[in-house]
Amino acid sequence: MATTEIKTTLGALGLAEPALERLAGEKLSFQTAYRISKLKKAVAEETKHFYEERNALVKKYGSTNGKGPDDVTVSPSSEHWATFVKEVTELAEVPVTIPLWPIDLTKIDDLKITAADLLLLDSLVTLEAEPAAAPPPA
Repeated sequence: MATTEIKTTLGALGLAEPALERLAGEKLSFQTAYRISKLKKAVAEETKHFYEERNALVKKYGSTNGKGPDDVTVSPSSEHWATFVKEVTELAEVPVTIPLWPIDLTKIDDLKITAADLLLLDSLVTLEAEPAAAPPPA
């Protein structure tokens, strides 16, 4: 049974966003395209905060590459690496609830999608195809 909300994490949304972008680029029925556009917008609102916070952590723990004040990275050899990874991991684990229905990909005729994108989309989609008929008794 489909749920009326999507429960996930900021990190999962960050990973799903490129796959959702590819799905949004497909020619779909109006209803499906509309639902995907609403989901894409909701995901973008959540990931915006994730990226802002992650970038603030990079600036806090990183060092400049000499290419300008905005070109900052955190190197694995940095003394702050472990703290940086810990805080980014905590940020990625922040739970998020999106008040939209997951998209049922089985309802989209002739959809071409990679297995990798299915894995990335995870909780944003559902696969509620008709269960296979039971085999006839032997």
